[in-house]
Amino acid sequence: MLRYCLIAILLQVGANCFAQRNDTLRVFLDNQLRFSNKKKGLYPAMAIKSNNHWFLVSVYPDTGLLVRAYFADRDLSVKDGPFQLYHRNNVKAMEGIYSNNIRQGVWKYWYPNGQMKDSGMIKNNQLADTWYSWYENGNISTKETYVNNKITHLECFDTSGNAQGYFCSIQKPAVPVTASYTNFQNYLLDNIFWPRELDGKNVNGVVRVSYAISREGMLHDIKVLATPHQLLGQEVVRFLQGIPRWQPAVSHNREVEYRGLLEVPFYR
Repeated sequence: MLRYCLIAILLQVGANCFAQRNDTLRVFLDNQLRFSNKKKGLYPAMAIKSNNHWFLVSVYPDTGLLVRAYFADRDLSVKDGPFQLYHRNNVKAMEGIYSNNIRQGVWKYWYPNGQMKDSGMIKNNQLADTWYSWYENGNISTKETYVNNKITHLECFDTSGNAQGYFCSIQKPAVPVTASYTNFQNYLLDNIFWPRELDGKNVNGVVRVSYAISREGMLHDIKVLATPHQLLGQEVVRFLQGIPRWQPAVSHNREVEYRGLLEVPFYR
């Protein structure tokens, strides 16, 4: 019942749910789930005073749950208590406990289909004891043992759940496959060109471009974040699109979606 009253407030159709306005805070979250203003915020949220804590709930535009969290202060700067993050359609994505902004205890993560993804112990923000990771089909991918945030034992499994030994990738970014080049920086220097239209013009600076690599190694979602000139941004996009193939990123022996940032300086 509390959830629906909170959603009513967020939609501004239930102003009487809570009479004491000084015990409620209306805030907004951006696409990184950081607190923002109404203009830049994508997700509405409401924080309600609950004993000596503030209980925050945020929702997706369709009113499905997005975040449930507890804070120790009215400024909402100190997470302290249960924390839950949701995929769309009220499918849980993450669950754990904060103590004074520090992750403690068992933390769990889920895929959008509801299948468990990762589960294990965190002590003082560091991985500890045994962690289990699963493929999206439900089969185990790795069993990892940590001491002081460092892995001390590893067991690997294929997508069918068959044991594959004690060596596999835990974290590896997406890597461009560039034929005879073994150094990506050298490949970049040999394949990025100064636009002829800018010859003789005083244009200098750094182009910043974000991109994504799918689990199948496909480039997509290229965005020019900053560029001193439109033509320089277009040149970096052309370069990325010209890379023949990408090796997908790996997380806990699983091929995963990867988001990268490329910065290319242009100076003459």
